[in-house]
Amino acid sequence: TESYVDTKSLTDRMRTLLFQSGKMQFVNEARREDLLKEQGYQAANATPETQTAIGKQLGAKFMISGSLSEMKQTSPRQVRVSKQVLKYYKMTLEVTDLKTGLLVWTTEKEFAREASKPLIGW
Repeated sequence: TESYVDTKSLTDRMRTLLFQSGKMQFVNEARREDLLKEQGYQAANATPETQTAIGKQLGAKFMISGSLSEMKQTSPRQVRVSKQVLKYYKMTLEVTDLKTGLLVWTTEKEFAREASKPLIGW
């Protein structure tokens, strides 16, 4: 998009809502290195009774991906105190089965935001 969109916050929100629905579980890919480091530490320093078993993590079955695009419509030249800008966004999401590579679900959502910019002043 042309303007700043906090995609991290957007994806965190979607993951939270999906997780709270109770219909999905997520592999914590962002912390994978930290998990491996902790398992290595436990293997070297923890007692066998308290160690987490290595090689017991679950692999993901599906991958969610998508895109966010922006289209802008600006008001034509006219005598106005402010300039109207209408930004359209389209978010596309898809779920891919990692075993087969098949696209198993997709959706898109369109929404708009209107903004006014003063021609004089700030």
